[in-house]
Amino acid sequence: MSNDRGTSGVHISGGHVTIGALAQGDNASAHAVVHAGPDAARPPEVDTTSLAQLLTQLRDALAGHEDELPDASAAATDLAQSLDRPQPPWARIRELVAAIAGAAGSVTAVAEAAEAIGKALG
Repeated sequence: MSNDRGTSGVHISGGHVTIGALAQGDNASAHAVVHAGPDAARPPEVDTTSLAQLLTQLRDALAGHEDELPDASAAATDLAQSLDRPQPPWARIRELVAAIAGAAGSVTAVAEAAEAIGKALG
């Protein structure tokens, strides 16, 4: 089988390829600019002081319910660690708040505390 393309260059056949930046050839260069999504920066409406107070309320609400709500307790620990980061992962934080609210079951105080954090996040 003859192939006129030779052995140099970029050859893609079939499948699925996602390429952010691609350069081919002598002295070629490629640059990609990545713009972070809306969750990369702190939402402007979030006050970290009140968020810390809400987290304390959540922990207080969970106190004594750790055995019946192990998933919510674990998510609350992860939430506290995530909020303590220099650049909190806001999308992950929202997921954790939703997980806590979903795992709260019939413990109303936990559900309400998680809901309050969710509202503070916007």
